[in-house]
Amino acid sequence: MRNILEMTNYVSGKMNPETIIKTDKKLVRTMAFDKGFHLKPHKADADVVILILEGSAEVTLKGSTHKLNTMDYFIFPKDEIHELVALDQMKMLLVK
Repeated sequence: MRNILEMTNYVSGKMNPETIIKTDKKLVRTMAFDKGFHLKPHKADADVVILILEGSAEVTLKGSTHKLNTMDYFIFPKDEIHELVALDQMKMLLVK
């Protein structure tokens, strides 16, 4: 058993992912984002749920921007272009 917040560390200017489970049909990953890191517009090949574990972020989907704080979650539908900006150092859990 591991503490989910301790699974990945912040790296200056970058995103640092740590995979928990990866199979052909699922992906569970923690990710640490340095403040200001911008995950450029992209789309996923499946529905994705993110849960903010620490810090805050702005996510944009279909032209609407939403601020997420610690323990907020958001669903990105399959094949929809979305992006994310870390407003401060931020950790999240991604489930796909």
